Amino acid sequence: MKKYLIIAILTVFITGSVFAQNITLDGYINSGLGLIITDSKSHEPQIRAFGVDSESQGYRFRLNGSTQNEERTIGARFRLQGQRNLTFPSSVNITGSGSVLDSNGDPVAGGDYVDVNGTATFTNTYGYLSMPYLYGWVNLLDNKFYAAAGLVDDSTYQTADWWYNEDQTEGLGILVRLAPVNGLSIGVAAYTISQLSGGSNNMLAGGPPNFTDRAINAKDAKYVFALAYTLPDAFHLGVSYRTKNKAAWSGYSGTDYRYNRDNFELDQIIGELRILAIKGITAVVVGVVDNLRDSKDQNLIFSETFTFKINDQFTLGLNAVQFLYNRSVSMDPSFLFNAWGSYAFGNVIPRIDLVYMTGGRSRLSTTDGRYHRKGFQERMGVADVDDDYSVFSVRPSVRFNLNSRTHIEIGNMLNFDSYNGNETASGFIGAGNNRMSNVFYLDFRWSF
Repeated sequence: MKKYLIIAILTVFITGSVFAQNITLDGYINSGLGLIITDSKSHEPQIRAFGVDSESQGYRFRLNGSTQNEERTIGARFRLQGQRNLTFPSSVNITGSGSVLDSNGDPVAGGDYVDVNGTATFTNTYGYLSMPYLYGWVNLLDNKFYAAAGLVDDSTYQTADWWYNEDQTEGLGILVRLAPVNGLSIGVAAYTISQLSGGSNNMLAGGPPNFTDRAINAKDAKYVFALAYTLPDAFHLGVSYRTKNKAAWSGYSGTDYRYNRDNFELDQIIGELRILAIKGITAVVVGVVDNLRDSKDQNLIFSETFTFKINDQFTLGLNAVQFLYNRSVSMDPSFLFNAWGSYAFGNVIPRIDLVYMTGGRSRLSTTDGRYHRKGFQERMGVADVDDDYSVFSVRPSVRFNLNSRTHIEIGNMLNFDSYNGNETASGFIGAGNNRMSNVFYLDFRWSF
């Protein structure tokens, strides 16, 4: 029955686009296959379906729709999406102790950003599509006042770096943006339920909600304050702050919202600087700090992205990320460096990526098996203890642009991981403190 309902909805949207004025549809499909081989004798070579471009297990499908009046003062937007995990929990029961992870190594009962400190049992609801956003908007006073309400998703304050590339996330609520002078944007938002990450298909936290049961105390709602200023051909400066909140609970019982740090719903601040003054050079610096009130329990991320366009064909890039941990016990930092270069021969673009990370590992070396370009994971280690991770990775690839909307990428990712600690705690495929992992892959993306 659900399958036919989805088909009916898609038919209405597609048919409506033919007859309704100012309704537009677009989207894309991304998927591919990879042959994964490691030096673990206990694991046979595997074939994994994976979308490198969208960083999604299996595939990603998106259908975006928008409509607005002729004056562009009133409109609406929606997105239908299928990717990664086609099941999600509809009810959760939390007991016992420990951490529950799914087959991808992500916390269950709510998604990537929920770490349930207990044993979670839940009833699965099956669905092929989620609706990451569905909202209406108004834009008045010559673009000086903008408001959106519903399942909001807005990229105005999203960072432009390679690693973090995110904002404070949105959800079910309302966003107001003011532009009192050219280049300045001031945003204020309130949300009752947070939107989860892509790993959870961008669904609302806590699983499919019955909104009758999802009221939240005013003090527990998610409030976001943001400021961005752009001086053309000079710089862009942005800062946003999220309050500590319970809008991403993993379970609910009466007034007991279950949440913790891994919901990423502690208070958090993001700062960003983009340099726009030098033609052909992209320079972005981003800093993220969570749990501002507790200096002994904080995660800090600093991300730098530099791209040098030598000419129309030749491009060089350097991405760097630093992970710092303020804890009661001194922890080693994690550092990641990604140097890359590409050269376009018309529609054929060869590229080489080199990655070195200390205090981290490749996702490909784990049962997770992800092999997108950011397929690396920081791993905390206690200072002055021999429990350190490191990885060196080489990825040659070639992209064939079949047209402006379609490309095929062929690549090979080779990783050399090492771990100095107890091998059973390393998370590597098979046993041993060192791991070689390799994937030869084909990736396809079609936009429409």
